[in-house]
Amino acid sequence: MHCLLWFITVYFLVLSLSLSFFFINTSFAFIDKGFIMPVSASKQVMVAGQAQGTRTIQQIDYKMPLI
Repeated sequence: MHCLLWFITVYFLVLSLSLSFFFINTSFAFIDKGFIMPVSASKQVMVAGQAQGTRTIQQIDYKMPLI
């Protein structure tokens, strides 16, 4: 049980570091109407509530490397 908890903690730490590193190195094409769309995104998923003009970020098809 202790090993499982340690593994989950390390996994989330690596995942958060990878995502932050990915977002920093991603060049943004444009920021318009509060919507952010990266250039290197392979798949754009429209977020619900976009019609209301709420501030949403389009989901990025990011593949986590195997540890």
